Amino acid sequence: MESEFQSSVENKKRIKPLSAYQELNQILHSVKKNELSIHEALNLIQLRDNTKTQRPYCKVNDSGSVSLFGIKDEPIEMFGDEWEKLSKTIRSGYLQNYMKHNEKRIKNKNLEQYSKSLFTEDSNEH
Repeated sequence: MESEFQSSVENKKRIKPLSAYQELNQILHSVKKNELSIHEALNLIQLRDNTKTQRPYCKVNDSGSVSLFGIKDEPIEMFGDEWEKLSKTIRSGYLQNYMKHNEKRIKNKNLEQYSKSLFTEDSNEH
């Protein structure tokens, strides 16, 4: 005769883990039923997404250009003088001011960016 413990272990083995789609569907359903706030749902979604994040890194190519990986699906590739121009533009505050002025028209690709404002007082650290 099978013990109760063995039976529960066997049942757990048969249960398939939820797919990412199923987990997201459950979270959205909980928000719809007011069991979760939108903030709590975003935190749950971000926790899953953050496990995949990787710190950006650079690599010098055979052509002498520098590729920046980890920002987009494909690397961003420019030569040294182009990176210097971009760096000066960012340090001057122009890009941040432009984005702040056009914030309503600019779309964000990552869900994490929707829940955090890029234009807080701490954004000077970027």
